Amino acid sequence: MSANNALNANANASAEPHSPTAAASDERQPTRPARRLNLKQESLVREFQHCYDINPGQISFDGESGAPFFHFEALAQIVTALTCFAELSVQQVEINHTHGHATSEASIRLQDGRIVSSFGSAFINESLPEDQVIDNFQTALDVSRARALRSALRMVGFDPLRAHEAAKQHAGPSVPQITSEEAQRNKELAEIHLLADEAGLRAPDDTKYRSLISTFFGGLDSARDMDARQRAQFIAMLRSFRSAHARLEVEAVK
Repeated sequence: MSANNALNANANASAEPHSPTAAASDERQPTRPARRLNLKQESLVREFQHCYDINPGQISFDGESGAPFFHFEALAQIVTALTCFAELSVQQVEINHTHGHATSEASIRLQDGRIVSSFGSAFINESLPEDQVIDNFQTALDVSRARALRSALRMVGFDPLRAHEAAKQHAGPSVPQITSEEAQRNKELAEIHLLADEAGLRAPDDTKYRSLISTFFGGLDSARDMDARQRAQFIAMLRSFRSAHARLEVEAVK
């Protein structure tokens, strides 16, 4: 199957929010208050909507930043338009009702036969840009798919904004720059440690942090012992913990 067909098949497959085997259907938007975009953000949204027929609601921003977060359907449309991968697929891996998370895997096969893959996870009650909240399993699955796809694309050096600007200059797709598995692992471990600190799990010591790892990951003692799927799940878990920690800090100063 071609990259475009594989991606579209995954993007358009139907699913029940609680089904462990079906892929996600039309993307439900996370809970979102009324959005206010600055001029730069509004301009970028209009441009991507015009070029790729993207729903404006599928592009989010973190505060005043000009760097967009593309939801899965939007990112899928951009990738379909701007890449020439031999094959690309995004598959649901797990919906865990006990712990409240969803996990997906994205796999890219390049024209020269090289393959990269990456996982993405999302937790119920996790906060997202623009004060959005993941409040159901369908949204968690959609976010996990977008994260898996974004991670795999970064591993081959694809950036939607850079690719879009290159296309405007009539430049062809850039040569993939593969991130090694070791480099990706080190990057994820660094993110884990930063998130754990921001969630308050390693102060005054790392007892809570190591207990969390042992409880949720089969007796493991360290994030260094996790595989790629477990690291993706732990990163999403820590994002959820960080969100809760931030809310508690806000309440404490009221």
